[in-house]
Amino acid sequence: MLRRFSKKKQNKQDGEGEPSSSSSSSSEDVRKRKKLLSKFLDFITSSIWSIPIASFIESQSVVFDRQQMETEIYYEIHKEYSTLIDTLVCPNFD
Repeated sequence: MLRRFSKKKQNKQDGEGEPSSSSSSSSEDVRKRKKLLSKFLDFITSSIWSIPIASFIESQSVVFDRQQMETEIYYEIHKEYSTLIDTLVCPNFD
């Protein structure tokens, strides 16, 4: 492991460590991913996201009772929630 790091350091000193085209495309990919992540984080903190999610949780929370376990109903609620998430996310991040 130390050899690998020392070779990189030596190559940079020799002038062989210049960025290549693959390195620049890689940095461009990183930039695009950071931009997408930033956009997504802005989205999930916005009212476009929070209001429908809060409304769904409030309306469906009545169903959940500690005394009874109706997994079929829980499954249906989960499907509705997944559909809601897809409906909110897909138009904004296609």
